Formats: sequence, structure tokens, C-alpha cells
Amino acid sequence: MKNQEIKLTKVQSHIIKVVTYGGILEWYDIYSFIYLAPLLGKLFFQPGSPIKNLLNAFLLFGTGFLSRPFGAILMGRIGDLIGRKSAFIYSIVIMTIPTFFMGCLPTYQSIGIWAPILFYLLRLIQSIPASGEIPGTICFLYENSHKSNVNFVTSWTFVGNQLGAIVALSEAFIQESFLSEKFMLTWGWRITFWSGGILGLVGIYLRKTLTETPIFKDLQSHHKTDKETVKQVIANHKKTLLLGTLFGLSLGVVFFLFATYIPSFIEETVDLRSGHFILVMIGLILFMTVLIPIFGYIADKRSNKSILYFSFIFLICLIPFLYKSANNNNITMLAIIGILLAVPIAGLSATYPYWVAYIYQPKYRYTALGLAFNFASLIGSLSPAIAIFMLEKSRKNGEFSLFVLVCAVISIFAFLLFKKRKERMS
Repeated sequence: MKNQEIKLTKVQSHIIKVVTYGGILEWYDIYSFIYLAPLLGKLFFQPGSPIKNLLNAFLLFGTGFLSRPFGAILMGRIGDLIGRKSAFIYSIVIMTIPTFFMGCLPTYQSIGIWAPILFYLLRLIQSIPASGEIPGTICFLYENSHKSNVNFVTSWTFVGNQLGAIVALSEAFIQESFLSEKFMLTWGWRITFWSGGILGLVGIYLRKTLTETPIFKDLQSHHKTDKETVKQVIANHKKTLLLGTLFGLSLGVVFFLFATYIPSFIEETVDLRSGHFILVMIGLILFMTVLIPIFGYIADKRSNKSILYFSFIFLICLIPFLYKSANNNNITMLAIIGILLAVPIAGLSATYPYWVAYIYQPKYRYTALGLAFNFASLIGSLSPAIAIFMLEKSRKNGEFSLFVLVCAVISIFAFLLFKKRKERMS
């Protein structure tokens, strides 16, 4: 199998294009929030220090993920009982609506404490369907792949997210270069959320062109769709659900920390905010985006496990340098480490989807994937707030890297147990 030529069918190519575009909306919203965090902290909370406003904004961002486990169950049940396509369409429709209305909210100056409350409620609503996005993408890609290209096909899971980040940062570059702070505080931030609503409408149209996955069609035709209740799914598969969550922990934490905390840390603490920095971020993410399918291709030609182990080891080796450079406010070294970190993040992003799809049986795959991925994402989304808390307590800028180290070690051991459990089940 490893020596076979990796080719995509027309159906696979179309699915990759559609799910990639769908991923753009979710991470366009996330990266837009990241860039706007200092502004949103000023607009939606009582005036305070920049660090406290930033912490409030990240808590608002992270706590929005509290609804994701519920959303994972809801979208998972739809995906496992009604169909992958139905869940995929419902998720983007419901996600688009609160994204648009976020841009319509009055600020703290207008309605006081109700401003962050309303923003928080919309974040909760937005996060419910968003919890089905990555699980749905993994199901569609894995269940339409062949043995000869399964790693390459599933590696496209996170490419749309990266492109969404590039779109959001490109918009941020235009705002930074051509719009005044006064305009951003009045209309600029609103336009960003309204743009997300427009992206969502295009995504809805594209997802209607998808057909149901062959595996789910087979389940339906043989009346083998999941008969377990949510409680039974959790009770009967709690060990693999836990291992799946811990396996994805380091990817979630690293993704959110290096998408949110480090850029904001440089912006607020080191006072390095400019269009040039945004261009550097765009270049870094583009580099990572290109690497992901390359690692997927290599995984089909060589070994998925070797890329996974390499990524974990490389990540752990970089942490001491990250700790030292952050503590010394060495921006040049942080930039170099940021470039190097793109390699293990891309490696983990390319290999993670295959393993979590492989471990869970088709009849409850969407639900199990949703729970494991979203619990890991919940912890990951809170990691920027955890990093700021660690900074406040220790007064050391690099303290967050120790949190990354712990999560990486946990994920390695979880994967080893994950793999052994699947081998026993086979």
C-alpha cells in the first residue's frame, strides 16, 4: 500500500474543496476575535488595565466553548442518526446567524453589564453548532477516502481553519494599514463579524452540493445506525472517549496558545503592533498550511506514527527555548521558535484526524469524535486565560510553556494507550 501512487477521485477533490471552505468560517471568527481582543476588551467591559481587559476578552472567548460538549452531543446525534450531511448543513446555518448579530451588539458604554452578557450568549449559541464542524469534516473526509490516500485526504481537516486565519489576518492587515482606531472602535469591528456572516452564506450553498458518505449510506441500508442513547455511548466507550480527549489535548492547547496568547503578548507586553507583524503571522500560517497536506502525503507513503512521534518530540524539544526567550522578551528568538513550531503543529494537525476517525466505529463516530475533540478544544480555548493567569502569579512571561510541556506529555501517553486499545479491539 505504501508504494501505491496517491490519487484523488473527482468526488474526493470536490469534498476536500467544500469542507475546506467550511472550515474558513469557524477560524475566520476565531482569528478575528483574537485580533480584535484588545478592542473588544475595551468595548464590552468596564474600563481597566490592558492586561485585565485582555483577560476578560479571552475568558469571554474561552467560556463560549462551554456549550461545545452539549453541541457535540446534539450535532453528533444528528450526524449518527440522520446523516453526516444533515449535521454538516445545520451546523453552518446555526453558526452563521449569531456571527452576524455579534456585529449588531451595543457596547458597555451604551448598556453596561448587558453588553458582555449578550456577547456571551451569542458566543454560546455560535459554539453549539461549531462543535460539529471538525467532527463532521473528519467524518466526511475519512469516510470518502481509500486505503491508499486516507492520511492525505484526512489531513485536509485543518487546512480550511488555517485559510480562515489567513483571511482574518489579511482583513486585519487592511484595517491596521488603512483604518483609524476611532473607526475600528465604532464600525470596524462590526464589519468583521458581518463579513463572517457573508462567508457563512456561501458555505451553506456549497455544503448543499455534498452527498451522504458511503459508510453512512451502508449503515442506513442495513439498518445499523446507532441504537445507543447518549448515556450509553458515553458509558460503553468512556475509556476511548477519555483517551481521545487527552490525545487531542496538546494540539488544542498549542493551537490556541500560538494563535491567541503569543500574538497578544507581543502586542500588549512588548508593544510590537504593526502591519508588518500581521504579515509575518500570515506568512507563518501559510507555511504551516502548506506543510499539513505534505505531512498527510508522507504519512500515506511512509508511516503515520513516525510523523506523529516526530511532531511530539520536536514540540517538546522546543519548549525550553520557548521558555527562555519569552522570559527574556527576546522577540527575535520567539520569531524563530514560532517558525519552527509550525512544523510539529502541522505534523499533529495532519495525523490527528486519521487516528480519531480510525478508533471510533462508524455507527457512533460523529458523536464520539465530537465529544473527544470538543472537550480537548474546551481546555485549549481556556489556555490563553490560563497563560495570563500564570503570568500574573509568577511574573514570568514564559511560564505558559510549562503548561504546554505537561499537555504534550499527557497526549503522548494517551496516544500510546489509544493505539494499544484499538489493536486489542481489532
